[in-house]
Amino acid sequence: METKIPAPKIQFYTNLALIRKRYEEGVVFASAIYDELLTAEKISMSYKNFTRYFNREIKNKEHQTEKMPVKNVTAPAAAEATQQEDDEGGGPLIFTVGGKGSHKPFNPHATKIDPKRILN
Repeated sequence: METKIPAPKIQFYTNLALIRKRYEEGVVFASAIYDELLTAEKISMSYKNFTRYFNREIKNKEHQTEKMPVKNVTAPAAAEATQQEDDEGGGPLIFTVGGKGSHKPFNPHATKIDPKRILN
């Protein structure tokens, strides 16, 4: 029975400790590490596959920065509007769209709009 060659992912992660060690020793080119492993018959994957895993696991992890925390993007006016709607219970609030000169109600087809319910 013929021995099956392991998948490229398995080949790479099996040799990950050696790859990291060579990278930390100063061999920063993926091609040099790939040639060493290929010559030693530790891998048989293509260079394209090797560089995909190399960049993901070695290079990009070195250059990653901390992710910025996501700020609360809820606008204070929208939060207040929601609160007003819950407190008053008089139907939906009407928001104005546009700049100071163009006050169009959110629902221009409504017939009886209470001016107190329009937020500017």
